[in-house]
Amino acid sequence: MILWTGLLFLSVWSLNGKKKLVGFIVGAVVGLLVNFSVGVFAGYNNAKFDSIAEAVEASNANLPRMIDDETRLDSVAIDQTAKQYYFRMSLVDFEKQEIDLEFLEENFVEFTKPSTCEITEFQVFFSEGYTINYVYSDKTAQLVSSFSIQAGDCGE
Repeated sequence: MILWTGLLFLSVWSLNGKKKLVGFIVGAVVGLLVNFSVGVFAGYNNAKFDSIAEAVEASNANLPRMIDDETRLDSVAIDQTAKQYYFRMSLVDFEKQEIDLEFLEENFVEFTKPSTCEITEFQVFFSEGYTINYVYSDKTAQLVSSFSIQAGDCGE
């Protein structure tokens, strides 16, 4: 990277009648700064990704856990590339055909969605463009339903 930037500046400066060595040195310094800045930024992003992944791993260490009489939080997961955060839940007393999906959705809209929008930690995810997903399965691990919340949903 540094060499190529130096050679680019050498060529440009020589075309403009300036000293080739000065052009190469200026280009090399610019290349070094760009290379360093990109490395620092990439390191920052990797550290951020790693710390989020570690937080998710720590959360999963305490799971599964019952959050009410019928609902168990099985795991949390994050896809940092797609900016998706998942809560995987099980309705431990019911099979899919026994679950009133309309009732489940009404409860989600009335209780889960507003509380998710109010949680300060989730505001950070929303500000970064993440979607919070709740994925519900029945007692046999069959998918029942899933709900997603984005930042724009919180004002509704």
